Amino acid sequence: MKKTLALLMGIGTVVSIAFAQNPGDKKSHVLVTNVSNIALNVICERTENSLADSSINYFCWDVCFIPSVSVSGVVEILPGTTSPNHIGYYNAGGGTGVSTISYCFYDNDNPIDSACVIILYTPESPDDSVYASVDVGLLVGLDEYGNVRQNKILDIYPNPAKTNATVSYSLENGSRSAHIVVRNLLGEEVMEVPLKGSTGKVIFPVSQLNSGLYFYSMVVNGQVESTQRLVVK
Repeated sequence: MKKTLALLMGIGTVVSIAFAQNPGDKKSHVLVTNVSNIALNVICERTENSLADSSINYFCWDVCFIPSVSVSGVVEILPGTTSPNHIGYYNAGGGTGVSTISYCFYDNDNPIDSACVIILYTPESPDDSVYASVDVGLLVGLDEYGNVRQNKILDIYPNPAKTNATVSYSLENGSRSAHIVVRNLLGEEVMEVPLKGSTGKVIFPVSQLNSGLYFYSMVVNGQVESTQRLVVK
């Protein structure tokens, strides 16, 4: 019997999911909800973090793309609605190795408004189908007082970075606590830097990290506000 795993995640949340490698294509479905009060043009971007020998994968976001295509076109998602248009396909090609593939969904007009899922394909898990749910549009949505959210990451440079990366940010008034968390492709936290003041800059000593792709998230009052990608040389 197939097992279904449903996860409700806020913007920028990264989760690892595993399911079995059996002959034939395996599907991973991600349901994407627009929680804002305006229509969003959402893009899906696939990143092949690590691939087992002989494996092949591709994805659909409204339409299906050949394996060499990693960035989709836009899909309009109306306010308060959920798009079921994503399917990720994976075939182990007879191999028994482990693969990880990331899918990030972001607003074409505001790319930092993103949510990502990391899917881990491993022979050990009994599952053969996975469902996850992510939210986009939190950065253009309303807070609990009906005000437009102002917390945001303004810039990061350099990116890719080798020694240090500098992040500039802006916080809305009344933010009690804020920090930026850096996670690796498995969703493990590898660095945390506190934010002080309504605007400012923080420096990440990325020389402490291994080369590769990371995700850094702004967390304000316990809520993940935005997530972006950082490449370490």
